[in-house]
Amino acid sequence: MADIILTGPDEESFGGLEKALGNKGEPFKRIGSELTDPGFPEIVGAEYPAVIVARFHEGDLASIKAMQSYRLKKPCTQFIFLSNKQISPAVLTLMFNEGAFGILEEPITEEGAHLLLKQAIKKSKWDMEDQARNQELLQINKSLQAKVNHLETSQSRLRELVDKLERMLVRTLSDNLFKASKVKILLVSASDYQRNVLSEDIRKVGFTVESVKDGHSALAELKKIKPAILICDLELDDMSGVELATTIKSDPAYPNLHLIVITSNPEKIDGIMGPGGKVDDCVVKPTSAAGHYQLIARVALGALNL
Repeated sequence: MADIILTGPDEESFGGLEKALGNKGEPFKRIGSELTDPGFPEIVGAEYPAVIVARFHEGDLASIKAMQSYRLKKPCTQFIFLSNKQISPAVLTLMFNEGAFGILEEPITEEGAHLLLKQAIKKSKWDMEDQARNQELLQINKSLQAKVNHLETSQSRLRELVDKLERMLVRTLSDNLFKASKVKILLVSASDYQRNVLSEDIRKVGFTVESVKDGHSALAELKKIKPAILICDLELDDMSGVELATTIKSDPAYPNLHLIVITSNPEKIDGIMGPGGKVDDCVVKPTSAAGHYQLIARVALGALNL
């Protein structure tokens, strides 16, 4: 792609600029169209020239408007206008205020024209580098903002957990206010091993627990045992844990059911717990003793909603 585009009708001579560029070995592209033609941007196409040279006709401000329109889409392109007459100070001020880089008055000199074009190319390259840096900074800022939002969300959840822990401590130290055996829990998992292990852990601390292997079985079991807490895998054979939560929470028969989703991927927690979601809590699938303790603790915290 040539850095320089000369634009004008076929009979346009550009005051000898073509010859001057050829003598300097400076590559350029010639377009047989006026800058002011309605289809000019489409003729240039996806190219991003550093400099466009066009003739400015005395008293005709359409060239300035065409330049404005073009630079809205390609702000790094510099415009140099050719004129065979002296341009009034008022029009010159308007041209430069609206983004023109320079004027070549005829008769042009080869050295002067080449110097002006090289300066315009350099300015275009600088502007492109600045634009690229700005885009990079915008991406960095966007990434940092996402991290800040994640941290704020995590801190909010942590504050909630601390608050619940404080209330749990008060309740467990009070006179017979917290009876674990009265809390019914339904566990939903496609894994027989996980259902057995987690059920045993939950029973050890005194909760009453039943387990099923899929979402439809869970919906049927809900009507039978009316649990206070439901724990389910994110991935089930017939539906996702989030879909199950949405179905249950949409049923007025279970207004206070506390629903906990288990996921093996910590990065999915924000999506599962997103605004407007029906999931009350999300825990990373336990793979160690510490993980099992965390799940049991979160189940106990859920019992505070009863």
